[in-house]
Amino acid sequence: MNNHKKKKSNAWLLEHAGIPIRYNLLRLYNDPSAESLAAALLAHPEVQYWLDQLDLRQQQGRASDIHGSHDYRLENILGKLSQLGLRQGILPLDERMAVYRQRLEDQVAAPREEKLSFGKMYSYYDGELIPAMCLALAGYFDPPVLQVAENRLDRLAAFAAQDRFDIYVDGSRYPGVKKEWQRWLIDPVLYADGQISLPTIHDCFLFSAVQPLWRGTPHEAQLSSVVDWLFNPRCQSIPLRYGYFYAPGGSYTAKAVCWKLPFPSPAEAGSRLESAFLLAVYLLSHFNASYRHPPFSTALQVLESFALGEGQYRFPKEYLQEKKDSYWVFGCHMGMGELRSKAESLIIESTYWMERIRFNLGSAVSANTPK
Repeated sequence: MNNHKKKKSNAWLLEHAGIPIRYNLLRLYNDPSAESLAAALLAHPEVQYWLDQLDLRQQQGRASDIHGSHDYRLENILGKLSQLGLRQGILPLDERMAVYRQRLEDQVAAPREEKLSFGKMYSYYDGELIPAMCLALAGYFDPPVLQVAENRLDRLAAFAAQDRFDIYVDGSRYPGVKKEWQRWLIDPVLYADGQISLPTIHDCFLFSAVQPLWRGTPHEAQLSSVVDWLFNPRCQSIPLRYGYFYAPGGSYTAKAVCWKLPFPSPAEAGSRLESAFLLAVYLLSHFNASYRHPPFSTALQVLESFALGEGQYRFPKEYLQEKKDSYWVFGCHMGMGELRSKAESLIIESTYWMERIRFNLGSAVSANTPK
């Protein structure tokens, strides 16, 4: 998109879009007038719905409802609120986030049992990684958030350096593993201490938020190595949910725990990959390493094929799903508060998401331009 079309698309969005998109665009380009919309953003029905979900889970003591498809799960609530524009510095959010910031600090410092168990794995995954992701997406870069991000990056970069894609063992040698799962039993070496060495979708979202702080540091090269691993063709033969983890001694001996990032390519109608396509492209657009991989360029070309002219786009509605009790990380809550009954809502939201991707593209070009 050339600069002329980009300016026209911004002006068109600011004229036609609702409060969340206008607020996000103004804040994206550091326009101080964004603050004049903050009160209206908080009053927006979509924002109010998700704030109510946040309040309800706290009132009902659902501290463990972190990961899952329900609207009351923390990953969906804070993923959606940050997407709509709520961030650190907005007082009603800051007040609600105090308990989660303290909870993560306590969790990071908490001792863990010695033996491997699913409880231990979830203490790191649901207890640390997902809350850190949620806080980082909303602009809370407290020391515990950065500690989790750096620990995960160190672990995943070390794994990527092994150039390993055969991550399975013979499950028939492990007692209690269902026969149909034995082919997909993940090598216990990759999570022996309870921390998963495979790059997960939640890692990618966490890194997307933290990566501006890592530019010009050794972490930048580490992050690139992880992104390169995800784009390696050998990674594509690994299932979306990786497989099954093994931990004897509990109610389950084998269990699926996490997903990898859905590969950004158009998929069969109705599949999870189809709903995740636009969000996966947007997510990967945060990483400079993505732009050197042909599949990412192809994904951008797919999105460009839906251009209408003058910087506007109309994506298939499957790319912009808004479904109750569905996973935010898989693109099932892509709505930006536009009235879906409005004829041009699909064009408005499509154009907005493409603008966000193009903004990241511009940042990547600037980062790679010799000084």
